[in-house]
Amino acid sequence: MTTTHAPPLTFVVTPKVLLEGSHYVVLYGDTEHLVGKDRKCNCGSPSCPCVGFVEDYLRRGGRRAPDPVACPVCGGETVRDRSLSTARTTGWSCVKGGRSHFFLARGRLIAEGWKKRKWVFPPGPGYAGVPITSAGAARRISEESHARWAAEGYNPAA
Repeated sequence: MTTTHAPPLTFVVTPKVLLEGSHYVVLYGDTEHLVGKDRKCNCGSPSCPCVGFVEDYLRRGGRRAPDPVACPVCGGETVRDRSLSTARTTGWSCVKGGRSHFFLARGRLIAEGWKKRKWVFPPGPGYAGVPITSAGAARRISEESHARWAAEGYNPAA
């Protein structure tokens, strides 16, 4: 009886190139590389094959990554930081100031939004609303209402 051996299994790893912010994400095997427009990979290897994968992707007509956004605090270079990303915000970190510049910039945006806000509770059908200038009065009315409801025996937890 003669035994035959099957040829060794080989699988080809096809890299996948995606855009994320101003960088290219290369999914290669079980690793993820981040390649910038400067042709440098975050793995630190000067001969990383993922740089070549991005070049091939662009030669085949792939979308170009936009230019990096400058830090709104100091004007320095920014890099993606997924740990700071949310459903509404792409996280980034400043090369000079780190994550603190991200938080400073986000804080400024939130403060600007509050300055534009005119209502604590906006008006609706049959409701006049509570303007931001009346926030103290709104708190007083709320406390009075709660006291009245408690005196009448109303218990929302019951």
